[in-house]
Amino acid sequence: MFNIVQVKGDDAGGYYGTQANYYLGGEAPSNWVGQGAAAIGLKGPVDPAAFTQLMNGEVPKPGSDPVRVLSGVRKGWDMTISAPKWASVLITLGEDKRLASHWQTAAKRAFDYVERFATYRETVKGVTRDVVGAKLIGGAFLHDANRNNEPSIHVHMVASAIGVTKAGKLRAVDLQHAYKHAKLIGQYVHANFAHTARRDGYQVGLDEKGMAVLENAPEGLSAVSEALSTRRDEVRAEIDRLGVATRQGEVAVVRATREAKSPDTVDLLEHAKAVAEAKGFGPDQIRALVPDTRLPLKEAMAARVDGALPGFVAKTLAEQSGKTPEGSASTRTGEAPGLARRLVRLAGAAINEIWAQMTDQSRSTDRYARTGYPAPQLSDSGPRPDVFRPPEDYPATRLAARHELAYQIRRVSERQAAFTLHDVVLPTLIAGLNEDLPGVIETQVLGAARDFVSEGLLVVGRDRKSLYTATGLELEREQRIHEHTERGKGQSVPVLAPDRAQRAIHAYEVDAHKLTDGQRQLVTAILSSKDRFVSVQGVAGT
Repeated sequence: MFNIVQVKGDDAGGYYGTQANYYLGGEAPSNWVGQGAAAIGLKGPVDPAAFTQLMNGEVPKPGSDPVRVLSGVRKGWDMTISAPKWASVLITLGEDKRLASHWQTAAKRAFDYVERFATYRETVKGVTRDVVGAKLIGGAFLHDANRNNEPSIHVHMVASAIGVTKAGKLRAVDLQHAYKHAKLIGQYVHANFAHTARRDGYQVGLDEKGMAVLENAPEGLSAVSEALSTRRDEVRAEIDRLGVATRQGEVAVVRATREAKSPDTVDLLEHAKAVAEAKGFGPDQIRALVPDTRLPLKEAMAARVDGALPGFVAKTLAEQSGKTPEGSASTRTGEAPGLARRLVRLAGAAINEIWAQMTDQSRSTDRYARTGYPAPQLSDSGPRPDVFRPPEDYPATRLAARHELAYQIRRVSERQAAFTLHDVVLPTLIAGLNEDLPGVIETQVLGAARDFVSEGLLVVGRDRKSLYTATGLELEREQRIHEHTERGKGQSVPVLAPDRAQRAIHAYEVDAHKLTDGQRQLVTAILSSKDRFVSVQGVAGT
């Protein structure tokens, strides 16, 4: 789960760094995060005093007084990233600290993604605009218990409202995109976690909600997880009682119902062990679920290099050059310095073949069969061209990312003409992790998105504070619809005069069902129009 809330209050900064870990032992581990933190010299474990200053609008300066940058109520944002309960149980009672490390890594990747699109305001020649690329200053804090003092591994990624601009200046920053795409970002966290957990031998997949689930988990583990989830049950009951229907409303319920942690008089770890024993699935059985680190699965997965070319891409390039695949022992760059250049020259001839192989593989899966190849034109005869096919000089290392991103664009654009970049980039990254698609990583996916923009396949616009995109194909289709409409103006004869159209609508409503005001206006306009084509814009369901 990924929740983001504003941090407010003068003592807000003190909470995160002063919490103890009751199951993992010792103080809660913490570290500075964000490119902005590095830019102002904040590295290593978080200094609680410096962090409190930062969350109160002041930037700490070693050896001198802090610099006040902000004085408003908003101090920053707390991105709370909570691990699945089964993982928390395996970490605390199963003593597999690797999973805690994997969760921290997944949370950090989510923070890095949020930071990549953080904005600040800049005024140039009297024009103020939002600039993407703010460098965040924040702290990461690993906690291991919920408000009911039950095992609950979660990371607080706390970003200050102060950031660093591209020019190195301290400015207020905004994370509006993290609010709007919290669900997708949470799924990205779970995909990262599942991907790394599989390397340790865990059979972890994603459910229909994009959450990491332990496949074939024994009933005993589920029973223990359920028994140690009273906090979750309390929150759900309050949400149901209040009839909350929005994500932000759910976050508000979480904050309103929590009480201070009070572990002083209870040995929480022993209590959790007792709960597990009472459910007939004690710590020994839980530890038995932890995979042996020598499992062949781990070795096989660890040997895969994220970002490598898909095997059949490397094979095709190698066949074109008459060599074995790039990266094998006989073709390493150091041993054959001219091979890389020859592959680049030959790649252009192989790009179309590689793309066709990717498409054939994709079409063979149920996942891709649901999306047309490619999107339909208004009036075409014969085979439709694949508008996302890359140019012949396209980098082979980015092909897999381009292909998956093209699928996600087709999928989303079936439902809506305009969408944000996150609507397609995050699902692409999630698919790359969940399907173990080499080459489908953040740098390559964002590079492919930039390529689509430069090729005119994606058009970037702005709606208030949000960047949105639309496919060039959809915009061209809308332009042709507009041209058809313009050419047909005054070229037809009305079916009915307006008054007769209204009487016909009334008769229909008597015999069938009532229409909305908008529907009545629409039918009247169509029946009484002198235009050959009538353009109508509506929302889904109308």
